[in-house]
Amino acid sequence: RLPTSNLRIDMTMAEAEEATDGHTHQLSVALLGAGIFATNSHAPVLLRNKGVFAIKAIWSRRRESAQTLATKLDCDAFSGKDELETLIKRSDIDAFIVALPLDV
Repeated sequence: RLPTSNLRIDMTMAEAEEATDGHTHQLSVALLGAGIFATNSHAPVLLRNKGVFAIKAIWSRRRESAQTLATKLDCDAFSGKDELETLIKRSDIDAFIVALPLDV
């Protein structure tokens, strides 16, 4: 695991590597949401930074939405309440990015 005591959210990758003596790894993320904001904002940023982020899964309320985005991103698709609970329990996910409407 990545030592976090010397890291800040606003660091560049080079600064993070220096702070951790080069011992960095990709942050495994799951994206909660597969709508316009997730597809057009979050996913492109994650893809542009593949050295930093590894997209492991997409969750959406609707199976079709989750599967469509997961296929584009080459990751696992989850949908519904039961599958959300399964996703949250995965030990290979370091962080969850929430891109859901406020009423979800």
